[in-house]
Amino acid sequence: MDIAVFGLGRKPRFEPIKHKLKDAEIIVQGGTDCGMATIFDYDIFLYMVSFLTNEMNKVRGEIKAGRESYLPLRKIRPSVAELLKYCRRNHGGKNYKLLEKALERLSTTKIKIKHEGKGLRRVGMFSLIGDYTIETQKETGVIMSVSIDIPQWVYDGVVRVDNPTVLTLPKDYFLLDQGNHRFLHRLCRKAAGKGEANYNLQTIYDRSGSTRAFRSWKADFKKSIEVLQKNPLPDYSVTWEKTSGRINIKMVFTGKDK
Repeated sequence: MDIAVFGLGRKPRFEPIKHKLKDAEIIVQGGTDCGMATIFDYDIFLYMVSFLTNEMNKVRGEIKAGRESYLPLRKIRPSVAELLKYCRRNHGGKNYKLLEKALERLSTTKIKIKHEGKGLRRVGMFSLIGDYTIETQKETGVIMSVSIDIPQWVYDGVVRVDNPTVLTLPKDYFLLDQGNHRFLHRLCRKAAGKGEANYNLQTIYDRSGSTRAFRSWKADFKKSIEVLQKNPLPDYSVTWEKTSGRINIKMVFTGKDK
């Protein structure tokens, strides 16, 4: 998805995000008390999809070999160490506490989609993760176990489709500490793939879901691009180009698999 369905900052966002697309309107709303999931919380969602994809690949391998197999469960129980390792985070106490808050935001963030057709209007709503459970030692605060329910829309998209399209990310993506850089990388993967693409700056602003005035957002976003000239995104170069008063962001794949 090349629109933000999460806040791009470290702190949770409380204002809804509204995207008006050609044939649909998308509204993202966070929990009243905890706010909206952040792009950093979204790492857990990516882990969940990766876990389910790997499990389903095993099932398909068994079936192809002529052996009986069963579909993966919709509930996953990852070890906390495994989850933090996937997200490239250390096992310190701070990250254990952040994990619980991230799960709360992911489960309460709702995405509402309105489709308007010629004779039909369709409205649907879904969350990024389903129910979750955390067991924690009372004395130390250390998380002992985590269980996460996979939402039906995610499960069906991986399990019920013969060749599901799952956007993979390099491990170093999880080391990006700016929300803008993470969002840019996702746009690069989606639009440029293993080639190149150009995004109009106004389009990126619209899809970021920012509520800031375009002028102030533009100044900060330009600084984010300048940082990438010395410390580029994994697998991509990103440059700021101005032609005839129009600003485009050029994205070029630089990875080894080109």
